[in-house]
Amino acid sequence: MILLMLTFFMVSHSNAQVILDTICWIHVNNPEYASVSGKDFSLQSDLNSVFALNKVDFYEQAFPFAKTPELLKIHEIRCNSKGSITSVINELLSKFPDVFDRVSYFEDGLDTVLVYDPIDEFWVTQADGWLWHLKKIQAELAWDITRGDPMIKTAVLVTKFGTSSICLCSKC
Repeated sequence: MILLMLTFFMVSHSNAQVILDTICWIHVNNPEYASVSGKDFSLQSDLNSVFALNKVDFYEQAFPFAKTPELLKIHEIRCNSKGSITSVINELLSKFPDVFDRVSYFEDGLDTVLVYDPIDEFWVTQADGWLWHLKKIQAELAWDITRGDPMIKTAVLVTKFGTSSICLCSKC
């Protein structure tokens, strides 16, 4: 009897899927339409009206800590359960075509596909070893966003400096 109840519980709950059709990321080209803290989402009343009509309850910069100007333009929009992110995006793109573009939707249930693959033997061999902290914070997900500036020269100083290091040979 207990086994039957557990089986029913597992089957009935394993098929439940959270559909996050209420979240997206959008590129904001005009800083006047950027998010602000406070009662309103933006200093633009016409944008705040669109958000209110479409049940938006979150509008903020996705990467407020970014150093790249393009990443600072990306904003996250979330609707409550009564809103439709598709309606919000359609209205934003039609009413503000010069302000908003490059929309990315949250696609629940899809596996993360990394585009950039670092050719780094240490990442492959030591990711669960002494590089465990990078796996813990999912550092590999950032590689599709930015990989830094190739003009920056890097050196690791321990007791001596050598340009033959696998990690530094392309930076010297």
